[in-house]
Amino acid sequence: MTEERGNTATVIAALQKKLAALETDNSRLVQENSHFRRLYEQVPLAYQSLDENGNFLSVNQAWMDALGYRADEVVGKNFGEFLHPDWRDHFKENFPRFKAMGEILGVEFEIRKKDGTYVYVSFNGRIGKDSEGNFQQTYCIFQDITRQKQMEQTLIRSETKWRNVLINTPQVAISLDPEARIVFANTHFLQLVGYRRDEVLGGDWFDLFIPDHCREQVRMVFHTTMQRKDTAEFSTYENEIVTRNGELRNVAWSNVLSKDTDGNVIDVTSLGIDLTERQKAMEALRESETRHRTILLTTMDGFWMVDTSGRLLEVNRTYCGMSGYSEEELLTMTIADLEASESPEAVARHMQKVIATGGDRFESRHRRKDGSLFDVEVSVQYSALEQRFCFVFIRDISAHKQAEQALRESETRFRTSFYTSPDAVSINRFEDGVFIDVNEGFVRLTGYTRDDVLGKSSQQINLWCNPEDRKILVKELRDKGYCENLEAEFRRKNGLIGIGLMSARMLEWQGENHILSVTRDVTSNKQLEHQLIQAQKMESIGRLAGGVAHDFNNMLGVILGYSEMAIEQVPQDHSLQTALQGIRQAAQRSADLTRQLLSFARKQTVAPKVLDLNQTLEGMLNMLRRLIGEHIDLAWLPGEDVAPVKIDPSQVDQILANLSVNARDAIGETGRITIETGNVLFDENYLADHAEVVSGEYVLLAVSDDGCGMDKETMRHVFEPFFTSRQAGEGTGLGLATVYGIVKQNNGFINVYSEPGRGTTFKIYLPRYGSKADSPVDAGEIEPSSGSETILLVEDEPMILEMVTLMLQRQGYQVLAAATPGEALRLSEEYAGTIRLLMTDVIMPEMNGRDLADALHRLFPNLKCLFMSVYTANVIAHHGVLDEGVQFIQKPFTMKDLGGKVRDALDRKPS
Repeated sequence: MTEERGNTATVIAALQKKLAALETDNSRLVQENSHFRRLYEQVPLAYQSLDENGNFLSVNQAWMDALGYRADEVVGKNFGEFLHPDWRDHFKENFPRFKAMGEILGVEFEIRKKDGTYVYVSFNGRIGKDSEGNFQQTYCIFQDITRQKQMEQTLIRSETKWRNVLINTPQVAISLDPEARIVFANTHFLQLVGYRRDEVLGGDWFDLFIPDHCREQVRMVFHTTMQRKDTAEFSTYENEIVTRNGELRNVAWSNVLSKDTDGNVIDVTSLGIDLTERQKAMEALRESETRHRTILLTTMDGFWMVDTSGRLLEVNRTYCGMSGYSEEELLTMTIADLEASESPEAVARHMQKVIATGGDRFESRHRRKDGSLFDVEVSVQYSALEQRFCFVFIRDISAHKQAEQALRESETRFRTSFYTSPDAVSINRFEDGVFIDVNEGFVRLTGYTRDDVLGKSSQQINLWCNPEDRKILVKELRDKGYCENLEAEFRRKNGLIGIGLMSARMLEWQGENHILSVTRDVTSNKQLEHQLIQAQKMESIGRLAGGVAHDFNNMLGVILGYSEMAIEQVPQDHSLQTALQGIRQAAQRSADLTRQLLSFARKQTVAPKVLDLNQTLEGMLNMLRRLIGEHIDLAWLPGEDVAPVKIDPSQVDQILANLSVNARDAIGETGRITIETGNVLFDENYLADHAEVVSGEYVLLAVSDDGCGMDKETMRHVFEPFFTSRQAGEGTGLGLATVYGIVKQNNGFINVYSEPGRGTTFKIYLPRYGSKADSPVDAGEIEPSSGSETILLVEDEPMILEMVTLMLQRQGYQVLAAATPGEALRLSEEYAGTIRLLMTDVIMPEMNGRDLADALHRLFPNLKCLFMSVYTANVIAHHGVLDEGVQFIQKPFTMKDLGGKVRDALDRKPS
């Protein structure tokens, strides 16, 4: 009996001890539950729990704030009642699965707020079970994702809009049928793999292009994609493909499934980007996309729990990353240690405000561990139940602040660029073209002030000269959103026409489409371009004229030479004399024509002299009067103290003769021609509108008439070779072209002024020469001459060589005739006598005449030279001006001219 009582006491004592332990555990659980209950009530995340039938057991304050309900309006009711009708069946079907799986992540529903509106929410939840593993309740939090869903819908619409565009972009593209046979391959894919289209179409995708080491894996992905039954018909993946030459390329594919009305897959179209060179970067990107974190640890915001004194009690890893402090370091700190914008006293006052009001939301700056500052947005909630804790959520808004600052700076830069740009910049509304703003460049370009144009359209101020240009601008902006380098004429406020190069882009501003346009004034550039084209055209024609004249002149030289020798041999009363004289005259006239061509081409060799222009012109007046006839009055108006010029006197003759004949023909019956001279100075102001002029002092030679005049179209072509307004057979069209060539050869320029019925004036400006004019020397007519010296004659044209040989022999000279420079050198070495004169063509094969003369001078230092040519290029002349001391005779020449030049060359003393 005693033993039984002892056992009973022992059992009672053990039960009392266990009961005491249970009471201790229960007290601890009550405290923990109170702590988490406070966190549950204060955390700014909506929370709810449901029973096994889906009825509400509880919701927190954040849930009620988000949806507008009170707890008594929710608890006990089924969760499905608060869902959009479209989602209720989905909830009923999937809630049992949730209970079976024990967890849901990212499940989305559309839930009704108290005001009747619906919001999209994303649920994350777990199942709570009792100690025996039976279902107890759900624990779910949700996040309002309405805005995110709206953005997703926008993206879906955008994706639909651009799908066809992306398929046609220059990417690799293929289509496969359900059996993985290739039914389409674009050009970029064929270029990538190195096959022809007929080698690919109908082929097996895996056999042709998938390497062995990944074939099964890719095949599995393909079949999985093709067998998808859900609504998602778009997928992406990467795999290696092998090209024809065995190279492996890593390609990222975007796949779109095409299905029939029954949902069966017809084919899959894949757009690919070759990522071989970026594989490592893409791998890193894929790795960074894998995240599994809890709500507080993975939130973008930092989190604190602080006491009423501001001491940090809990922090999450996000804020550790923001601040650079470890969790251990932060838990030893207060708000004042991290707050950079306020003093500790201000922080304390702010805490009292939060305690009094229950919370606050504000922006501030925090201090990182390294001392740098960052901008934050802070949301503080005070725990009214415990009156001990504050929950603080911190969002790093540094990037946002930087973006705002960058936007302000960008706007400042834009405004500065807009208003200070030298180009014309304007902003117009797209629909009606009304000017919203213009810069100073626009004011300078058009002459309109800002007040003149703001609130008006370009049509209202009549800015466009050609309405078609504006239509082109509007069409390109409407089709492409931009227009580049549109060249258009515009009308300035003063009525003058300019040319602008315009680029414009469409931009959206304050909900409306606007046009931002930039226009550069290219009026002067277009004028220069026109002048350049004209100069190039004249230069091309000049080269053609010079080439023709060269060959033609050689033949004329033969005709002139032989006709002259024939005339001397035939008696004066012979019947052939008339025919021979006619041949010589025709050849001479043709030679004059070729000289005009050479003068236009600036390939006629001249010997400039310093002239008194007044004195030279006065000597020509009688000749000009005979040329124009007695029915036309010739007025001579010489300027006073006209400066000297340097020009070949024969060129002055050509200028006056051509201009006078032109004026005579323009007058017709009776009229007046006026010739005048003077001094002219061109300064920078004149040069601003005449780019072809070089500043300095010039001498003016003007020839005017009161004839019929010319229209603008005729004036545009007046200096072109072979252009003439006369009837057929009345002119060659080379007169004014010759004048133009002479003026340019002498570094001058020429202007023409004319109107129909009001006559014409040609103004020629020749550069002033620096010293007083030398009086022109009248050389007189070259007298016939003869001699007996030996002459080495070199000419590559056989007929010229034979003719000149006869001419020289008839005048008594001994002639060594050579057709090439090589033959000339050989003859000079073999000849036993003394060669007194080298007479050579300038332009020849093997070497030119100047080089031949230099070579012979080394053998015969006292050898004299006479050069002959149609033109000399730069061998013995520079820019058509004969080098000083060089003896030259221009083809074609008469025997009398030849005799004089040869004798002068032989008798000239060395300089």
